[in-house]
Amino acid sequence: MQYKASDFRTMARDVLKGKWTTAIVLTVLASVLGVATATLDVELKFESETGMVVNVLEQWSFTLLQPGRITTILAVLSVIWAIILLIIGGAMTLGYYQFHQNLARGEEAEVSTLFVHKDKLWHGFCINFWQLLYIFLWTICFIIPGIVAAYSYSMAHYIANDHPEMTARETIAASKEMMKGNRWRLFCLDISFIGWGILATLTLGIGSFAVVPYMETARAFFYQDMLGKDMRLEENILNENIYV
Repeated sequence: MQYKASDFRTMARDVLKGKWTTAIVLTVLASVLGVATATLDVELKFESETGMVVNVLEQWSFTLLQPGRITTILAVLSVIWAIILLIIGGAMTLGYYQFHQNLARGEEAEVSTLFVHKDKLWHGFCINFWQLLYIFLWTICFIIPGIVAAYSYSMAHYIANDHPEMTARETIAASKEMMKGNRWRLFCLDISFIGWGILATLTLGIGSFAVVPYMETARAFFYQDMLGKDMRLEENILNENIYV
């Protein structure tokens, strides 16, 4: 039996019953850590905010921080935070996928699951690096090949969680192999959430924190379906012969 997008959505809703709060909290936390794709469109107005801060500081007779310096400090802190996210992002991404894999398998799925792979900082970073590099290279050719590549490598983090012995490039190669003939199915699953995405937009993005875990859990079930059809995954790995 080949499941349809509606089947995966139904499965996701079923397992999320009683877990919505946990899933939303985890997605908010993951978003702060730069992992989840759900974000709030908050525009930082440095000029007005800086003026407010300076006025408050002046009331307390603090004159050390001038508007220009505050902007510089904010910029430096942003860079530092970006570096931190770069370092921990890969491991947190693995944890985020692990949460949804656990949901799909009826296993324990808590907010703490986000940090279960905290000892795999380098491995997670490498998966993100190679995945983004390959997608970028294909996108240079044209936007369509870039989209195809993104779907080809979309199962890499799931595979990495199930096969910690595999290298980053091996997980990406395995994902490419697994998704042959299945990219369109996953694309259709993603497109089926477009209505929910529109509703999330109408809530100024806040609704995304509910839509994203719904979508990611459906994708985890999709991975389970693919895994069941490719029980000899290890024999399909391309090892070093990876073509982007």
